[in-house]
Amino acid sequence: MARNTRIEGGTSGFGGLAARLPVLPTLLLLALVVRLVAWSGTTLMWNDGPDFLWQARQFLDGRPLLAVDHQYHPLYGAAVALVSPLFGDLTDAAAAVSMLGGLLAVVAVWWSARRLLPTSPGVAALAGALAAIHPKLVAFSSDVLSDGLFLGLAALAVAVMASAARSGRRAPWAAAGALAALAYLTRVEGLALLLLPGLWCLAGLRRRATLAPRLGAALLFAVCWIVVAGPYAHAIHELTGQWGLSTHPHFAHMGVPGSAEARPGHPDSPIASPQLGERREYWEPDEARPAGRALWLVAGATVGAFRAELLLLGLAGALFLLRDPARRPALLAALALAAAFFAAATRQGMSGWSLSDRYLMLPVVVLLPVVAEGWRRAWNAPRGRLALRVLLVLSVVHMLLLSTAPKREHHRARLAVLAWVAEHSAPDEAIVVSRRRDGWYAGRPVILG
Repeated sequence: MARNTRIEGGTSGFGGLAARLPVLPTLLLLALVVRLVAWSGTTLMWNDGPDFLWQARQFLDGRPLLAVDHQYHPLYGAAVALVSPLFGDLTDAAAAVSMLGGLLAVVAVWWSARRLLPTSPGVAALAGALAAIHPKLVAFSSDVLSDGLFLGLAALAVAVMASAARSGRRAPWAAAGALAALAYLTRVEGLALLLLPGLWCLAGLRRRATLAPRLGAALLFAVCWIVVAGPYAHAIHELTGQWGLSTHPHFAHMGVPGSAEARPGHPDSPIASPQLGERREYWEPDEARPAGRALWLVAGATVGAFRAELLLLGLAGALFLLRDPARRPALLAALALAAAFFAAATRQGMSGWSLSDRYLMLPVVVLLPVVAEGWRRAWNAPRGRLALRVLLVLSVVHMLLLSTAPKREHHRARLAVLAWVAEHSAPDEAIVVSRRRDGWYAGRPVILG
């Protein structure tokens, strides 16, 4: 059986099971089933969902510039529009695109773990399984949300870069540049991937003979990134009169170079609805926070993103891998990417914006192979092995239960009220709501109150 579809041999019990299964198809099937169950139990979409569906509708109606003239990056909405004829319903199409992103993340994690730990094939199976059932990853890749597609594309870009760095081949850097650009076109956080080729070149300064090939590979990455992402930057310039990489308000208020100020929203855009009373504008941040408070919020979001036990296992795995000179560069690059996300989250918190574990999920995905190595070590611990194994099994059960549990079921009464409102109001009559998605379900323009 080909090595990319079946794991041969193994260590510590994981490889024994892996050797008898076609691992990657099994992982993808598991991930798909879990996400289908999660979506089927979702009462109503994420609050940002109407924005993405609105963008998809503009693409379908032949108004792509209107879709691009939105604070959210356009690729998710474009992908939803592209596959919508297969589903007949925009919400199901959006969920399908998110699930595809979740499956891409599983592939990337599995592949990265095989490259990082080629002598421990069971760890790759475990890392992929964690990506398949992690509750946060499942939630964000089974909803009307761009996060799933972003995580899949970004994780795949990181995996390709890691593989290219180890093999010394230049051609994969072109694919990595294109994937990184697609991740950026999905969410602004994709810009963080531009750090990795630069770090790889800096590491080559120690040996001058390797610097020139690395610079050539980084240049190829940059050219492909610009070719794919450049049209969006040009569209931003055409629409705003400014050169920039994003009009997302978080990006602008954090003072990041490359941000452009968004134009006022269009009348039919779901974010352009008027406000009532003294409620703040939707995109207005809270008051600035001190650094200590922001760091505390980031720490809480980090634990929420990873899960406490996986964070501890990741720390253990990192300590073991740092001792291995062959694995150390890849681990340090992954930790540098995570540090960039943590620094950006801290800056966002200090700017007064809300913090969510959503913004820290890429470090989770990238570090899952490290978590899996820590898991393997705990599973085979010389002391307390039985107790640790029981705890690890309970963690898996808990993750599966959380991943497949009904979502937002308490909003069923809300849907009934919105259906009543739609029945007893005129199509152009605005309704006062607290969530923008209420207008989508009622089919009415909204006033946020």
